[in-house]
Amino acid sequence: MTSYLSLLAAGFGLGLSVAAPLGPVSAAAIREGLERGMLPAFLIGLGAATVDFFYLALVYAGVAPLLVRIPWLMTVFYLAGALLLGQMAYGALQRARTGTLPPPARRSAAARNAYLYGLGITLLNPSTIISWLGLGGAFASAYLTTITLSSAAGVLISVFTGSATWFFTLSLLVGGARRLAGDRPWVYRAVNLIAGLALGTYAVIFLLKAF
Repeated sequence: MTSYLSLLAAGFGLGLSVAAPLGPVSAAAIREGLERGMLPAFLIGLGAATVDFFYLALVYAGVAPLLVRIPWLMTVFYLAGALLLGQMAYGALQRARTGTLPPPARRSAAARNAYLYGLGITLLNPSTIISWLGLGGAFASAYLTTITLSSAAGVLISVFTGSATWFFTLSLLVGGARRLAGDRPWVYRAVNLIAGLALGTYAVIFLLKAF
């Protein structure tokens, strides 16, 4: 029982450490959180945590190594990811130019779409698959002498929980910052400008990797 709890704790730490570095998902979550509130920020992170769960499951099922051996599939993923990030960057830069907050109806629609954005950004990033190939294999070697259905399920759930916990914490911080910022247009213009440039940079990186 103790060893199984240690396994779950290690999986939680793995999910937390993978989610914590600043990347396109975090940049999108911070922008959405400051502009629209805590819930959209958390839903973006929850979408990313779902994809982490999915890709790690593919690693343990032996499917992920086959995906990375299909060169054209990785190219398609990078191109689609660049398109999605480019669209988000354009929207952020447009918002930075106007400095206006979206009306409440659009904020509600954005909350519904936030989870899909988190899914899309992470799912269309081949680096996520490659990262989980290395991390999943290393984790199995370090903690799992034999991968059983129950142990693999426990790892998947704990990794998902760790990733979701990080984004929940981030969304709380961003939500607090949003309340402090109030309705000052220059704050949102600055946030959208920085987020737009960051997302645009990631879009260019994806595009370069595609070719």
